[in-house]
Amino acid sequence: MQVSSLRRPALLTESTGLGRVDHNNYFNFQFVGRDFDGDSIDYILSSGSLPTGLTLDAQSGFISGTIPSFAATETTFTFGVQVRKRDNTEFISPETSFTITIIGEVDSTVTWPDSAMTIKTGEQSQLDVVADISDGRPVQYELKSGSTQVQAGNFVVGETYTIVTAGTTDFISIGSANNTVGTIFTATDVGSGSGTASLGANKLPQGLRLNEDGLIVGRVSFETLVFDTNSTTFDITNLYTNQTTFEQVYSFVARVYSSDGIVDTYKKFTITVVADTTKPYESLFIKALAEQDQRDIYETLIQNNDDIPQEDVYRASDYAFGIQRDIRSLISTGLSPKDESDYIEAMSKNFWNNTLRFGSFKTARALNDDDTVKYEVVYIELIDNKQGTDPVTGLSASPALRQDVRSNVSTWSNPLNVDSGLPDVSHGHYLASQNNDYFVYPNSIENMRSRLKTDIGYQVLERKVLPDWMQDKQVDEVELLYLQPILVRKLEFLIYEE
Repeated sequence: MQVSSLRRPALLTESTGLGRVDHNNYFNFQFVGRDFDGDSIDYILSSGSLPTGLTLDAQSGFISGTIPSFAATETTFTFGVQVRKRDNTEFISPETSFTITIIGEVDSTVTWPDSAMTIKTGEQSQLDVVADISDGRPVQYELKSGSTQVQAGNFVVGETYTIVTAGTTDFISIGSANNTVGTIFTATDVGSGSGTASLGANKLPQGLRLNEDGLIVGRVSFETLVFDTNSTTFDITNLYTNQTTFEQVYSFVARVYSSDGIVDTYKKFTITVVADTTKPYESLFIKALAEQDQRDIYETLIQNNDDIPQEDVYRASDYAFGIQRDIRSLISTGLSPKDESDYIEAMSKNFWNNTLRFGSFKTARALNDDDTVKYEVVYIELIDNKQGTDPVTGLSASPALRQDVRSNVSTWSNPLNVDSGLPDVSHGHYLASQNNDYFVYPNSIENMRSRLKTDIGYQVLERKVLPDWMQDKQVDEVELLYLQPILVRKLEFLIYEE
């Protein structure tokens, strides 16, 4: 048996990321190998592929070339490199893996919104990750699937990461407090070595989801995080004044891409949930039970794309905004979160089918913090014929919550006998010994609101949680759709013309 004294060569360059490189650019990097027997060695690409325009020189170990123009994409290439004896190719080093990310025409094509967002508990989301695409190309959005790990050498300065594998990377030198797996840090340099870090898990606040058009829709949950019935402690002296953040700040990576592959990039976002109220609140709506022919008229109105172009609709894919498919109206919001049985009991008085009439078309607007118009609403005024007129002021007034219909309180009598045909005293709502029923409870909308206020009560001040466009008092109105600013006048004209 012959035993060779030859040894395998070694690739001294350790596994790392070679950086984030712009397209239309010259790039070079040299791998360093060594043969301990003094023999000549070759460098070979053992797996994966290099970016277009780059080649590996077998003798020098240089990877070099001009990277051509890339579309608005961020493409990461992973490849393996080995060294072997030139004249004894069976003597070869283990494979070492490397990555390089090519940045295409992203900055000039895709302009993302600000990455930091805030929303209150219980709030209906108006957040989005919609990017501006310079050429107007149709795109879609999704939470980035697969691994969001990035190898050292490819970190983005200013981005926040979580250490996944420490490897040979000195994370302390690039902004981390330590080199421990799980530590969150903000990169101050691109890094080097074999360590990896993640952009984080794709986690939206409970109740929210990302639509394909980039809108974040839904209502944020009131739920808070509790560990094992509060037996777990934290290294914070007072959780009321020094709150933890893991249950308040959510991070996710949104991907934008086009079907033709010209656009394909991503960005990390954070949503901070502000605990505006410690308890949930409820909202109560009324819904129209329209006849089919009436429903057809409404559908014809809201589905007329000539009068209501989709591009003019505010948050068109959001069920809480856009075009309202159901004819409904908000009765009250901010109500205390009580059992269904409590609501049923409260609604046993003053709640009954009510015939409302359509009034005229009206508009309202919601404003941004700087008083610019966020969106405008076209709605139909509802007329409640159960409302009366105050004889003193001449203004609209609701009837009393309870009215005594006896003709004479002191002399009126209408005994309820056991053998009476109607009502049937065997019914669960009547007793043979009960008094006469002579109170009625008028079902005006205002009376419904008053009954809820009396029997249910409010968890939060109602005007704090009304939709933005209803912050100013606008009672008994049904919203049809939400529009971009300036377009409301055009729609009003078109509707009236029809």
